[in-house]
Amino acid sequence: MAGEISLQELARQPGIIGAARWKASQYSTNMAAAPVLVEFAGSIDRVRGERLMNNSEVAGMSVMGVGMLNKTSNPDDTRNVFPIDSYYINGQTTSMIATFNRVAVLLDNSVDYEVREVITLMNRVGN
Repeated sequence: MAGEISLQELARQPGIIGAARWKASQYSTNMAAAPVLVEFAGSIDRVRGERLMNNSEVAGMSVMGVGMLNKTSNPDDTRNVFPIDSYYINGQTTSMIATFNRVAVLLDNSVDYEVREVITLMNRVGN
């Protein structure tokens, strides 16, 4: 298994405009509490890092919910797509990838990158 990388190292990869990592709110009993931005890197400022974090966290909750429904609807079906470790949202000029270790990147679509390779790197970021 490859070693851990920093968020700054991830943000230097071709096609990555910026990256953010965050943690769940410290209020574990309050489901409506916002996540906490830990770090951002690349060509984004704190405000854009927080937007990337918030968008990723909210979309991630629904993606995880779909995965859980898929698994619980028929637990004996081995063809389930669970577990899910990330999701990708494609836009016209930029795209976003988020992983369930709470790391997200904003990608420049004019640059050629391999989504699966980016996700592999994202999963190596210690969080």
